[in-house]
Amino acid sequence: MKFFKISKNYDYIKLKALLLEILIQILPLTKVV
Repeated sequence: MKFFKISKNYDYIKLKALLLEILIQILPLTKVV
């Protein structure tokens, strides 16, 4: 159960990093427009 919690938390961190990457790519476009 503890291992599952850790892996779930790791997936959340990965998802957050992916969203941050997308934001970094989109932000310059919104500043130009």
